[in-house]
Amino acid sequence: VSPRVRSSLFLKILLVFLGAFTSIIVYASVSYWYFDWERQRLSVQTTAINYAQFILEELGHPPDSSRAREVSEQLEIGVRIEGPGVDWASSQSFPTFDEVNLPEYEGMAMSRAGLTPSLGLSADVIHEDYRYLLALQAGGMAPGSSNTSEDIADVLFMMILLACVYLLTRRLLQPVRVLSDGVEQLRSGQLEVEMETRRTDELGRLVVSFNEMARTVRERIKARDQLLLDVSHEIRSPLTRMRVALEMTEDSKAKQSIIQDIEETEAMISELLETERLESEHGGLEYAPTDLS
Repeated sequence: VSPRVRSSLFLKILLVFLGAFTSIIVYASVSYWYFDWERQRLSVQTTAINYAQFILEELGHPPDSSRAREVSEQLEIGVRIEGPGVDWASSQSFPTFDEVNLPEYEGMAMSRAGLTPSLGLSADVIHEDYRYLLALQAGGMAPGSSNTSEDIADVLFMMILLACVYLLTRRLLQPVRVLSDGVEQLRSGQLEVEMETRRTDELGRLVVSFNEMARTVRERIKARDQLLLDVSHEIRSPLTRMRVALEMTEDSKAKQSIIQDIEETEAMISELLETERLESEHGGLEYAPTDLS
């Protein structure tokens, strides 16, 4: 699996839909060929045999070549007749019996019928001493097959269907992309991130939960900063009193050490207060161009 597929939820879902759709198509095709082929074949053969019997009645018995030509031209069919004293075909290019492979018809002995690419709907029947090969309808195809235009239409339909599925899936999973952007902003320190959604499903609730989480983080950080600020203010007064009291004592190493500790503590408090002032709404630095020439 390529890295792009592993890192893209949209592509994974599309592949799942594609696999499911392909499986359905394969299953439907196999079922159609398995359950419907025999029924279609028998239906086509029955139609061909019934039509052939009608033609045989028109040809008469024994068959006459002039009558056969008349029937062939009138009905626009191909005819070949073999029998005692007769070996006739409606055209010189009309195939022989050996050149045409038709499946046997179980409903009539010594009869074959079906569809062939060259002759279309055809029948090969034996009536008394004569054998007839009849091309009843040209342009036929085997049962279950389809023409090129139908195949192209099916492919286009499947492509359009897959495109619609992809676009719909992308729209349904749009909150995932929004969440990804929001998490990236939060990770970079943009605590004021807030994502909008009108969805009420699971992904919509996930966006709402993320907004609540970001809001909670902001409030806790603000509470922490406020606590540090309050503590800093409260500590300054005792430190000042301690410093005044120390000024009234005699100089010693202990006094200097305590004064140094007080100064370090005051420096840290001043740094905290200055940081809070700079981060406040009206206390931040404002950058402006200045002409130094």
